[in-house]
Amino acid sequence: MIIYLIKPVSVFPQKSTYNSLKNKPYAWYDFKSKEILEKNSDLPKLKKTIKQLKNIKIDEYFSCSCIKCVQTSIFIERMTNRGFVYDERLEKYGFELPYQFKKRNQSFLKDIKKKKFKRIFICTHKLNITAIYELLIYPQEYNFKELFEEHKFKELVTISGKA
Repeated sequence: MIIYLIKPVSVFPQKSTYNSLKNKPYAWYDFKSKEILEKNSDLPKLKKTIKQLKNIKIDEYFSCSCIKCVQTSIFIERMTNRGFVYDERLEKYGFELPYQFKKRNQSFLKDIKKKKFKRIFICTHKLNITAIYELLIYPQEYNFKELFEEHKFKELVTISGKA
């Protein structure tokens, strides 16, 4: 199995929404209804990454449902014509114990293995990307505290043959 992981980008950055440009307050639901503004500096990187993947057959696309990942997945859907499966186990680390965070990511990976996908694409946050990477590459050395260290991941992380 090959897993492609990508960090979400600010496809609809706060300063780019209609309301913020008009100096009006905005709410979280504004992001889903606003058009993407091409002035965003993250979009060229995201477009380049998607172009790299266009010729690769990906079995399933996954994302967490937080707003930044939803924005990124909507943008990717527009470029690839593929829908995303939103999985709550890919959510950001929140009010949970470290072992619960690990179990959540392990549960996701276990289900992925059961479905026998050849290639999957995941849009989630950096800490989840690091956790998935560590659980697949170094499962015996997984250390929650080390997940917070700065990893020099590029725009796209590829893990091959480990799941």
